[in-house]
Parts: sequence; structure tokens; C-alpha cells
Amino acid sequence: MSAYLVTDDHINALITWAFDTRDLKSRFGYLGYDAQSAAQTLYTANVASLTERYGDQGLPTEFVYRRFAHLNMMSAIQVIKACQCYAYQACEADTWEASTAKCMIDAITAAAITHINGYSDAAWSIPDYAAISAAHKARIAADFDKARANGAQIT
Repeated sequence: MSAYLVTDDHINALITWAFDTRDLKSRFGYLGYDAQSAAQTLYTANVASLTERYGDQGLPTEFVYRRFAHLNMMSAIQVIKACQCYAYQACEADTWEASTAKCMIDAITAAAITHINGYSDAAWSIPDYAAISAAHKARIAADFDKARANGAQIT
């Protein structure tokens, strides 16, 4: 596997999105992180991954967070893919699985999933279809149809 240092915009976009999401801003704040320290955490983990993979590359140790100005161009799916890309680049260090950076990326991914079009219309759980009434089955089918109509991909 190869790894690279993601761009400053990549980190800035993820952190800006996270801090614009009320639940994540309060969660990160509760843990003592502001946008700068959260961005630094992601940057440091990415550098640690590259150092583990390729040795010391002489990369800067400090990261300066700048609010990402183009969030309107980032869909929930783009945020999820950016998280996956970041995680792939940052996972080489032995400390990745238990790292704060991984927890942050997992939290951003989970929050972005709830922003996917149709997510809030989808059923929360899958019932035991053999034990439910025909009327209830019809309501569940209607919920799935509504989710599909709102853009959810249900197969």
C-alpha cells in the first residue's frame, strides 16, 4: 500500500464540515478540541502514517487550520469519501486504531451518513416480516417507496 500527505484543503474541509455540524462541534469541544487542535490532530496522524511507511520525510510538524470556504460543493457522500481517503492515508502507524484522529474521522463519517438524502425517511429497523400484519407491511413498503422517491438507494 502507498500513502501520501493529504492536502491542507482536505483536512480543512473535514474539520470545517465537522465544526459546522452542531453535534460534532459540541462533541469535539467537550473533548477539549477547537478547529485548530482537531486539524492538527488529523495532520499529525497523517504524518505519523507516512513516517511509519517511509521513514522521516522531514515534513513540517505544525498545521495551520483555515476555514474551508467551499463547503457548498461538498455533499454528504463527498465528506464520507474524503474521510475514507484520509483514513487510508493515515492508517499506517501502529497507533492508528486507538488514535483520536481515527475517532474523529469515524465521528465525521457517522454524522455525514445521517445527511445523505433519504436517510431520515428510511426505516430505523427491519421487522420480522412473517409476524406483522398486512396493513403494517403496506406502511413499511410505503416508507421504502418514500425513501426511494427522496433519492435513497434501496436494493
